[in-house]
Amino acid sequence: TMNDIIFLPMRLQPMHIGHLELISEASKLGKKTVILIFNSKTRDKNNPLLESEKIKILKKTIELEKLSNIQIISMPYFENSNQRFEFVNNNIKLTKNSLVISGNDFIINSFSKLGYKINTPEEILGELIDITGTKLRDLIKQEKQFRHHLSSGTLHYLEELNFLNN
Repeated sequence: TMNDIIFLPMRLQPMHIGHLELISEASKLGKKTVILIFNSKTRDKNNPLLESEKIKILKKTIELEKLSNIQIISMPYFENSNQRFEFVNNNIKLTKNSLVISGNDFIINSFSKLGYKINTPEEILGELIDITGTKLRDLIKQEKQFRHHLSSGTLHYLEELNFLNN
């Protein structure tokens, strides 16, 4: 049966083709897909993109890939996990027929305790490509080949910033 809401909490630092593949496949499993973007307190080497940049990239990727029924919700930075849950409860109306997709142990444990169906990205995609935000940030720092790992919206945004001028 079709899920009411597919809930995808994500960091997107930066968005890569693995994220795109997951969003694309996950969105076929429900009436609506809600992507919750986690935000950090500060811009640093582990969090190079600001909230506004991540949203711009995600929106551009959704547009370029012609994905539909996707809602983006940006969560402010909270120190405390209770505040995060309160934010989710107040802003995302999950039903018992919703599906939470995450590879994060904390999210998996917390939402399964609340009785939600959980899938990991591996369960949705079968197999994950070998890329993470951390690995991507390292490739960029070392000036190694990385473009083929980026989502269409990420490439578009970085070109707009003249970041990919080599």
